Amino acid sequence: GLLGSRRVNPSRDLDENLLTRMAQQTGGEYFRARSLPELELIYESIDRLEPIELEGKFYRPVTELYVWPAGLAVILWLALFLVRHGRELVAETRRSKEEETHVG
Repeated sequence: GLLGSRRVNPSRDLDENLLTRMAQQTGGEYFRARSLPELELIYESIDRLEPIELEGKFYRPVTELYVWPAGLAVILWLALFLVRHGRELVAETRRSKEEETHVG
């Protein structure tokens, strides 16, 4: 339809001859992967062309961030508790004071 789903296949419009010529003229190489094994071979070729040594260091944040959502959850729970039970506590306190004034 006019606004319905439409399948798009950008691979269909690739001009592989042009891309190959561009790669040759610029001293590069053109790669095309049609499957996962082909993609793995391409990555291996790129790694051979430009090897990069990865350092074995992984950095984790020193500041633990879980405290912010946990703190917010506690504050929201406390607010909900006070809204639900606060009215009852206020009413009970008023009744106690009224009973004391009537008795005394």
